[in-house]
Amino acid sequence: MLVITHLYGWSFEDTEHVVAASLVLRQTCRISAEHVPDDTTLIAGPR
Repeated sequence: MLVITHLYGWSFEDTEHVVAASLVLRQTCRISAEHVPDDTTLIAGPR
């Protein structure tokens, strides 16, 4: 999801909402039917 945030220039909150609404972006991020991570999780970044 961080790549999508950077690619489109969206904020973390915008990325969360758009990915939650888009089946294509969910599949791209391999989230499928799971809960989309919160924007605060995206701010923390990968570990």
